[in-house]
Amino acid sequence: MPTLLSLFNRRLLIVGSLATVLAAAIAWAAWSLAVDADARRIAALMRSSYEDGLEQMRRDWQRQAQLLRAEIEFLRLGELPAAERHSRLHAFLNAQAEWLEFSALMFTDAHGMPFLTRGCPTLLQQSLDLMHIQETDSVLMRNYCADAEHVYSVTATPLWLGSAGRGMALYGVVLDNARLARLARGEDLVYLYQDGRIMAASAGSAHLNDRIDSPSEDWVQLGDTIQVVLPVDRRVGKDGPVLVIRRPLNPLFSIDFVIIGTAGIATALLTLLWFGLARDLRRHVRDIDMIIQATDAFQRDFRRSPECIHR
Repeated sequence: MPTLLSLFNRRLLIVGSLATVLAAAIAWAAWSLAVDADARRIAALMRSSYEDGLEQMRRDWQRQAQLLRAEIEFLRLGELPAAERHSRLHAFLNAQAEWLEFSALMFTDAHGMPFLTRGCPTLLQQSLDLMHIQETDSVLMRNYCADAEHVYSVTATPLWLGSAGRGMALYGVVLDNARLARLARGEDLVYLYQDGRIMAASAGSAHLNDRIDSPSEDWVQLGDTIQVVLPVDRRVGKDGPVLVIRRPLNPLFSIDFVIIGTAGIATALLTLLWFGLARDLRRHVRDIDMIIQATDAFQRDFRRSPECIHR
């Protein structure tokens, strides 16, 4: 039959173990809520930051397009006779090539017929047709150029041609690896994704075969990584090209640290309770147990004595 002291020790061990497990479970739940809240906050900051970055890039391209158009009109290159205009424009664009970000250019007359094209003529013509249909001055186009498929952002501005009227100038910027690398923040990995395919990656062509999970979600946490999906063109949303941004999630404390630390704290508290309270309780329980044992022994001896039997 177990003694009172052994029962006390067993129950004290059970209570201590349950307290440690409960404290670890509460710590894990609190840690999960904190990490989820932090992930949501980071995802919102990422979205805001890259929306601002995209808008800044668009403004830079539009400003550069307006400056180029202003220089052409100031030099009156569009008003020259056709043969001279072509050669002079080519020479002018060659001289500006160092600072121009446009990889494709096209100039049209008042009837929409191109008289000079640099880069991808098919892309620019399709962009012009789409602008007329959508009644806009900027589009995103996916096309083959230089034996590679890329996504281009194409902007249009009017171009004064003198007595010939008003033509159009189209400026195409390729959204390639280098462009995304300039857009990326810190340790972020940025992909340009469309129709189930990675078109460009900020970390280089080696990441073009990476796997994109949950591209339809605005944001999702994939293990220790936050993924945010952002449409490049808000007008078409996720039906067009999107940016997929991944950022490592670095919580202040890991779950292993939280659980082990909580278990350690619980063990330390139980140890303090042991030395501060449990030892006295054990001593009292031991005294009570000794009294009970002595009483039992006395009763057994009393029943066996001759006087008890005679009576």
